[in-house]
Amino acid sequence: SAAALRQVLLVGARTARWTEHASEAALRCESKLAEIVAGLEPARSEPPTPFDDDEHWEFEVEVVPTGVPALLRVMVTVRHLTNDNSDAEVSLARLLADPSELEPPDSASILTPTPPTPLTIEEMLGVQGGSP
Repeated sequence: SAAALRQVLLVGARTARWTEHASEAALRCESKLAEIVAGLEPARSEPPTPFDDDEHWEFEVEVVPTGVPALLRVMVTVRHLTNDNSDAEVSLARLLADPSELEPPDSASILTPTPPTPLTIEEMLGVQGGSP
């Protein structure tokens, strides 16, 4: 009947929209976590915050100590918001070195490469200097 066909089409459209939102949520979540890992965003907890490019998307960051010195657990959650609730949500977590616990490298401990000593043709060929 027409009503059953209409219902099937509505369910299919709703499922397609949810799949699209779930895929975008995963991409946004991976991107936000990568920004934190790269140091472009601070590794600190943040309440649900809308994305700058679309207020229908929000992210939340939870940063907690792991019990291991200088190691944090960073979890990013991304949600797509509809009028009544969230229809897609993805969370990703990663362990991260605590930036506040890391010491800057000592300039004396940084190795400076020394240029290689040029070889003579005899040394390259494995021949001893002198005449035959």
